[in-house]
Amino acid sequence: MGTDGFSTYDYNLTDTVSIRGEQAYKIRYQPKRTEVLAFQGYLYIDTDSYAVLEATLKSTNKINVNFINAISTELEYDNPDDETFLPKKYVTEIEMTPFSKKKTAKSIIAKRSVDYSDYDFNKPLSDTVFTRKKKSMMIAL
Repeated sequence: MGTDGFSTYDYNLTDTVSIRGEQAYKIRYQPKRTEVLAFQGYLYIDTDSYAVLEATLKSTNKINVNFINAISTELEYDNPDDETFLPKKYVTEIEMTPFSKKKTAKSIIAKRSVDYSDYDFNKPLSDTVFTRKKKSMMIAL
């Protein structure tokens, strides 16, 4: 179990909610110090297995990255059994002002959404995957 997050973030248990039929702890996290480049948001942890079901990450208002005004990501995970943890959906959004350094200038919003599905596990592989190709050696005279 990692403990590095406790040096950067404050965590508060805010609620117990239902996510896709599972009971989950809703935990708010935020940076301890405002000058640190870190995210804020919520973690949704399954009350039985303690698996992460969802997470939100948003940049703070103090973000200081060239031409970037804000970054946010929403993550969703699927846990079909107690041993399998799979990504289900990632949505990332970045607000940029590439033509000016002022945050009040007109901005561009870039959004990327990735959905994962149709996983195929324990599929037999052909023997050709494990055979090495013979390298031909040429001798130059």
